Amino acid sequence: MKTSTTMKTLRLIGDHVIQIENLDATVILNNAAEEVMDVRLRVNNLHWEIFRNKIMVQGTVFINIIYKGVDDIVYHQPQSIDFSEHVDVPGLSPALKLPHKVIIPLQNPENTIDVQIYVSELAAAFTLDPPFTVNLKVLARLLLKVSRIEQLEVFINGVDGIFHFCNPVTRS
Repeated sequence: MKTSTTMKTLRLIGDHVIQIENLDATVILNNAAEEVMDVRLRVNNLHWEIFRNKIMVQGTVFINIIYKGVDDIVYHQPQSIDFSEHVDVPGLSPALKLPHKVIIPLQNPENTIDVQIYVSELAAAFTLDPPFTVNLKVLARLLLKVSRIEQLEVFINGVDGIFHFCNPVTRS
């Protein structure tokens, strides 16, 4: 016995690697430093905005500088750098096009478009300019995946639970 049902699925519109540049900072330390022991990085407050054929990604790189002072005490000092990048994604639209009808703007495009952002690389190079200055160069790479949520009709085999798409893709 075969039955038909619909299933929500994601159709990939585009995936891109975003390299965030110009994340350079000069940090004035609160205490005189003998050496920088470590620089810890984290990306915070990632959010996105959808435009026609484009997506804007914004966030903050949080930096924690751990250093040894001239008094042999270990200190840490936080620093944040905001970033904003846009990526061209052909076919991306915050609207829905119906066949033979006008384009209807969506009230909530986030209900039909799925955006996933992953941090793929986060690194820092630093130099200490004694006693109070640290020069940082930060590299951040983000993986952006944009998909549209669609409903597909599928047939479900009642015996073993295997499903088949109604319009299978044939290969020659």
